Amino acid sequence: MNVTAPPLVIYFMAIGVESLALTQILKLCFLVGKSTQAVTLGLYGQIGGSVLLATTPLTIIAALALFSGLRIQSRIRTEVYQDVLRKALR
Repeated sequence: MNVTAPPLVIYFMAIGVESLALTQILKLCFLVGKSTQAVTLGLYGQIGGSVLLATTPLTIIAALALFSGLRIQSRIRTEVYQDVLRKALR
């Protein structure tokens, strides 16, 4: 779970970070956090072949959602994006 995302979103919105930069920052935070988790779990033997096989469909779905989001990202105005984020964080 990415528990740092909501405070970061609130902070970056408060200082006026543009939506494109905001999403890039959050994606980078998520990538670093999840990569660290995966490496740590792998080093301690908690991720095996069965786990990788079970998570493959979810990984494909996540990749498709990512690429879909990247395609529509430039079409969403900053004001609309920030309004949706504010409503989601309530």
